[in-house]
Amino acid sequence: MSNRRNVVVPTSNATPRLFVQRLEGGVLVGPRLPATPTGGGTGNTVPFNGSEYHYNMKTDSLAVGEWQLQVQLGDGTIQAIPIIIR
Repeated sequence: MSNRRNVVVPTSNATPRLFVQRLEGGVLVGPRLPATPTGGGTGNTVPFNGSEYHYNMKTDSLAVGEWQLQVQLGDGTIQAIPIIIR
């Protein structure tokens, strides 16, 4: 795993955490919210299964519209992409 600056973040101490934040017109609004897992998982830490990171995010509590999905890496950097909830 590497951060935005292409610096490798060692998997052994990488504890990526997943967050969502509302977007309105491309501007972040409101608080950054920890993601909620589906299927009985707990917390917003993205687990590593030995070959990849995998997280099933519950979205039914998110309002319809644009959101930003944010992954905070173990070194504190954040990777983000916009998503749309329909």
